[in-house]
Amino acid sequence: MPILLNRRQILTGLLGLGASVAFASPVEQVSTHLVDLEWQRLATDPWFFDIIDVDGTISESTAVEPSVYSDLFHIAEADLATTAGLINQVERYAPLTAVFRMTAVSELEDVGDQLLRGNATLEPKERKSLRALEADLEDEENGWAELVRHEGEASLPRFRAMVQEWLADSIEWELLETFPRYCGGQGIALSFFEDLSHDVRSALDIEIVDGDQPGSSYVGAQLRSGIDEANAIAAELGLPFRFRDAS
Repeated sequence: MPILLNRRQILTGLLGLGASVAFASPVEQVSTHLVDLEWQRLATDPWFFDIIDVDGTISESTAVEPSVYSDLFHIAEADLATTAGLINQVERYAPLTAVFRMTAVSELEDVGDQLLRGNATLEPKERKSLRALEADLEDEENGWAELVRHEGEASLPRFRAMVQEWLADSIEWELLETFPRYCGGQGIALSFFEDLSHDVRSALDIEIVDGDQPGSSYVGAQLRSGIDEANAIAAELGLPFRFRDAS
């Protein structure tokens, strides 16, 4: 049975990747005749996807790979306007939580020193407050949140600065439990191939992997067949894209 190709949809996807498509209007508004002409042009000068590893992972070759946390995550200033909002944002990102936990450890040492040095001079109310904070900070998992609550709104600029500094920091991939599904070249390629029909993916022998083993966060589109074989099928179908080895 012939494979039906949604040329308009595929050209829209390639245009989103950066392919040069000669339309004066959005793809959905141009005539079928113009879509067919542009399809034929791209079929002779196709867009290339990279195969980046031995598993056949497909990546979009022109994508800029994320390097700092702000390339992956967006935290708006409005999300950090209150202590509750800030705590909520920090809890969402394991590497950022780790930063605040380290701060809590340092604060615990400082509080201990204050209690030791000021044992005779601290006012009873201040001593009671410090001892309560010390007890909260001894909770290794959640002490950082109690620190933020204890310091209150007056210390929000300090904590917001910590968040901004983290966003500008280099990504430590091993610390990430999850990350945006469609980030970087691999994620962009995944989005494109997810949008293709099952019949086209099946013909090319492309599999969408959503966790390659229990507990895995790996997601991606993988070419199971060889590159030459897939390119031959793509040419036979008249598709305006091909694959190349970039491993």
